[in-house]
Amino acid sequence: MPFNTTYNFTIAVSDASGLREFWMRMPKSLTFSGVISVPVFVRTTSSISQTYRMASMSNNPYVSMLISGQFTTRSSLTQGDICDFDSFEMSATDDRPNQSLLGMNFNTLLDPVGDFGYVNN
Repeated sequence: MPFNTTYNFTIAVSDASGLREFWMRMPKSLTFSGVISVPVFVRTTSSISQTYRMASMSNNPYVSMLISGQFTTRSSLTQGDICDFDSFEMSATDDRPNQSLLGMNFNTLLDPVGDFGYVNN
């Protein structure tokens, strides 16, 4: 991923019997903006990560949960680094409890891979 680039994201999860919780965790090096969700998220931070969490009550569960917004990649690397590894971790849980996990990994690079340029979707 190139430096200082903004990406839009939308994540939807659903379960016919209802969802208890959905969360996504990512590094603090990413800057998030315009984040909205149904149900409303709670954001927490640690020294290295930030987490967005949505939950529903077991007596009135949400069948679907949705979160969307934008994130911007870091503007520079730590001195001496040639790339930095970032990852998204996500989890959805129902009341049984069944859990689905998803992770996405990416690198923010000083130079494009093989000097052929970045792939843009």
